[in-house]
Amino acid sequence: MQTIICEGLEIQLDNEGFLINPKIWDENIACAIARKEGIKGLTEEMLEIIYFIRDYYETNDAFPSLTFVAKSLNKSTSHVLSLFGHHARAWKIAGLPQPKGELSYLLGGF
Repeated sequence: MQTIICEGLEIQLDNEGFLINPKIWDENIACAIARKEGIKGLTEEMLEIIYFIRDYYETNDAFPSLTFVAKSLNKSTSHVLSLFGHHARAWKIAGLPQPKGELSYLLGGF
């Protein structure tokens, strides 16, 4: 298990860096996870993408690919990938739970 400090509170992450309790997510926690993932700060554009990912997951109970996110937000896939690097990093910052099963395997076997 890993932890990050956010506003003086210790936040628990699983061994792969996903939030243990996604219900506590907020923008401050997103920024702390982003820093842990090597992203110095979240821009308004990045937050727009993060909120889209969260909304999609809550509505569909599914992890959106960054290609789908880019198309839905009228952005280029390469640009969105340049902001986050890979799907899992964006999902972690968005406070989604760790993917399981086939999806986990496709992303590197979390």
